[in-house]
Amino acid sequence: MRELKNIVTKTYEYEDGFRFDIVIDTDKQEYEVFLYHERYGIKDMMWGGMIEDGLDPIIEMVVANLDYDPYIADYAAQYMDEEI
Repeated sequence: MRELKNIVTKTYEYEDGFRFDIVIDTDKQEYEVFLYHERYGIKDMMWGGMIEDGLDPIIEMVVANLDYDPYIADYAAQYMDEEI
């Protein structure tokens, strides 16, 4: 086993205990976004792609999707045993 030094994870708090991680491969300039809740040990991948203009556009895209798409409702329905 070896540590992957080219992988960096940035964690952001959204709301109501939901967080998202952006996992960055600094060698390939690729990223993956994972949604999770602070009280549950399950991370659900939202999407991934190439980093083209830094992290700000990625963060804006994640927040826009969390505001309008059913990612949180889907996560809650699949993994959580209580209403959010």
